[in-house]
Amino acid sequence: MKREFNLNLEASFPYTLKKEDFEIKVESKSSDDVKHLMVVSVNDASKTLTAKFGGAISGDYDIVLKHKDWGLIDTSDINLKVES
Repeated sequence: MKREFNLNLEASFPYTLKKEDFEIKVESKSSDDVKHLMVVSVNDASKTLTAKFGGAISGDYDIVLKHKDWGLIDTSDINLKVES
């Protein structure tokens, strides 16, 4: 089942948010499983991205977030836990 979730950036993020400027993927912490996610919307006022996740094998995943101009955004404190 596909689900949406939000990622909040720092209020000081210096770029206007546009969904086409972001790439999001999740990488398994225990296997080579990688899933690319779709950014479905952004809210520049609140510096929030909404992404759609189509599911994955049960386990813990790191979120990798990249902006076309900024590059990688630190998401080291975020863990995605997938359970069946």
